[in-house]
Amino acid sequence: MPKFASIYITCPIKEAKKIASSLVKKKLAACVNILSCRSVYRWKGKMVQDKESVLFVKTKSSLFSAIEKEVRKLCSYSVPCILLLEIKKGHGPYLRWVEGETKKT
Repeated sequence: MPKFASIYITCPIKEAKKIASSLVKKKLAACVNILSCRSVYRWKGKMVQDKESVLFVKTKSSLFSAIEKEVRKLCSYSVPCILLLEIKKGHGPYLRWVEGETKKT
Protein backbone atom coordinates (compact mmCIF):
# COMPACT_ATOMS: atom_id res chain seq x y z
CA MET A 1 0.00 0.00 0.00
CA PRO A 2 1.34 3.47 -0.84
CA LYS A 3 2.43 5.49 2.18
CA PHE A 4 0.49 8.67 1.35
CA ALA A 5 -3.17 9.26 0.56
CA SER A 6 -5.86 11.81 0.02
CA ILE A 7 -9.13 10.95 1.69
CA TYR A 8 -12.28 12.18 -0.06
CA ILE A 9 -15.14 12.98 2.32
CA THR A 10 -18.53 14.59 1.79
CA CYS A 11 -20.40 16.21 4.67
CA PRO A 12 -22.95 18.89 5.48
CA ILE A 13 -21.55 22.39 4.90
CA LYS A 14 -22.08 23.34 8.53
CA GLU A 15 -19.88 20.44 9.73
CA ALA A 16 -16.96 20.78 7.29
CA LYS A 17 -14.80 23.24 9.25
CA LYS A 18 -15.25 21.31 12.50
CA ILE A 19 -14.23 18.02 10.87
CA ALA A 20 -11.26 19.58 9.05
CA SER A 21 -10.02 21.39 12.15
CA SER A 22 -10.27 18.25 14.28
CA LEU A 23 -8.31 16.15 11.78
CA VAL A 24 -5.48 18.71 11.57
CA LYS A 25 -5.45 19.40 15.32
CA LYS A 26 -5.13 15.66 16.09
CA LYS A 27 -2.36 15.34 13.46
CA LEU A 28 -4.46 12.88 11.46
CA ALA A 29 -4.10 15.23 8.48
CA ALA A 30 -1.46 17.68 7.35
CA CYS A 31 -4.03 19.74 5.45
CA VAL A 32 -7.71 19.59 4.56
CA ASN A 33 -9.22 21.41 1.58
CA ILE A 34 -12.90 22.31 1.88
CA LEU A 35 -14.83 22.73 -1.37
CA SER A 36 -18.51 23.47 -1.93
CA CYS A 37 -20.51 21.33 -4.32
CA ARG A 38 -24.01 20.32 -5.32
CA SER A 39 -24.68 16.60 -5.11
CA VAL A 40 -27.42 14.64 -6.84
CA TYR A 41 -28.11 11.17 -5.49
CA ARG A 42 -30.79 8.65 -4.60
CA TRP A 43 -31.48 8.20 -0.89
CA LYS A 44 -34.15 5.86 0.48
CA GLY A 45 -35.75 5.61 -2.98
CA LYS A 46 -35.97 9.36 -3.65
CA MET A 47 -33.85 11.67 -5.78
CA VAL A 48 -32.08 14.29 -3.68
CA GLN A 49 -30.20 17.45 -4.64
CA ASP A 50 -28.13 18.94 -1.83
CA LYS A 51 -25.41 21.46 -1.23
CA GLU A 52 -22.51 19.75 0.52
CA SER A 53 -18.86 20.20 1.34
CA VAL A 54 -16.14 18.02 -0.08
CA LEU A 55 -13.08 17.52 2.09
CA PHE A 56 -9.76 16.47 0.56
CA VAL A 57 -7.61 15.25 3.42
CA LYS A 58 -3.83 15.07 2.85
CA THR A 59 -2.47 12.31 5.07
CA LYS A 60 -0.82 8.91 5.31
CA SER A 61 -2.66 5.74 4.30
CA SER A 62 -1.97 4.22 7.73
CA LEU A 63 -4.17 6.89 9.38
CA PHE A 64 -7.32 5.99 7.43
CA SER A 65 -9.00 4.03 10.25
CA ALA A 66 -8.45 6.83 12.77
CA ILE A 67 -9.75 9.41 10.28
CA GLU A 68 -12.80 7.29 9.49
CA LYS A 69 -13.57 6.98 13.21
CA GLU A 70 -13.22 10.74 13.77
CA VAL A 71 -15.40 11.61 10.76
CA ARG A 72 -18.10 9.15 11.83
CA LYS A 73 -18.08 10.77 15.28
CA LEU A 74 -18.41 14.34 13.92
CA CYS A 75 -20.53 13.89 10.77
CA SER A 76 -24.31 13.72 11.05
CA TYR A 77 -24.71 11.52 7.95
CA SER A 78 -25.74 7.95 8.75
CA VAL A 79 -23.67 6.75 5.77
CA PRO A 80 -20.88 9.28 5.21
CA CYS A 81 -18.71 9.08 2.08
CA ILE A 82 -15.14 8.41 3.25
CA LEU A 83 -12.87 7.15 0.45
CA LEU A 84 -9.12 6.48 0.52
CA LEU A 85 -7.33 7.65 -2.64
CA GLU A 86 -3.80 6.30 -2.57
CA ILE A 87 -0.97 8.52 -3.78
CA LYS A 88 1.52 6.57 -5.87
CA LYS A 89 3.75 9.55 -6.68
CA GLY A 90 4.00 13.13 -5.54
CA HIS A 91 6.25 16.14 -5.13
CA GLY A 92 8.95 15.02 -2.67
CA PRO A 93 9.13 18.18 -0.55
CA TYR A 94 5.33 18.23 -0.20
CA LEU A 95 5.20 14.56 0.84
CA ARG A 96 7.96 15.16 3.39
CA TRP A 97 5.85 18.03 4.77
CA VAL A 98 2.81 15.71 5.04
CA GLU A 99 5.03 13.18 6.84
CA GLY A 100 6.19 15.79 9.33
CA GLU A 101 2.70 17.18 10.03
CA THR A 102 0.95 13.86 10.74
CA LYS A 103 1.18 11.32 13.54
CA LYS A 104 4.02 8.84 13.47
CA THR A 105 2.78 5.40 12.48
